Amino acid sequence: MLIADEIAAVGASRTGLRQYAKNWRAPPLNGRQSKFKFITKREDTMFERGPNFIVSRLSKAVTRHGITVKVHISRREKESNWILEVVNDKGTSTVWGDHFPSDEAAFGEFQRVVEEQGMTAFLESAEVIPFRP
Repeated sequence: MLIADEIAAVGASRTGLRQYAKNWRAPPLNGRQSKFKFITKREDTMFERGPNFIVSRLSKAVTRHGITVKVHISRREKESNWILEVVNDKGTSTVWGDHFPSDEAAFGEFQRVVEEQGMTAFLESAEVIPFRP
C-alpha cells in the first residue's frame, strides 16, 4: 500500500496523522543498504564548507586572431599564490602547475605564452590528464 493511501485511510485529521507518523516504520530492506541516512544530531546536518576562491579582476575572455579563450586567475581565500587557467571554446582547460605571487604575474605569463606561441597554443592540450574523482 502506498503511503498516500495509508494517510487517506487514517484520515486527514491532525490526530490521525500524528498517530500514523508515530507508528510508521520503514519497510524491510531485505539485505539491501538504505539510501537514506537518518540524522539525529543538529551538527550532522551541516556540510563541511570548501575553501572560498578569490577571482582576479584580470580574469576575462581574450580574443586574438579569431580565437577566443577564457582566462581564469584565482586563489584560495587564505593563500597568497594565484592559479592560472585558460579554457578554450571546446572546454579544454590548460592549468599552470606553477602558482604565481600576484594576479598580474599570472596574466603576464598568459601574455608571454600568447606572444611566443600564439593563441593556437590553447586550441588543443598536448598533455591530457584525465580527471579521476
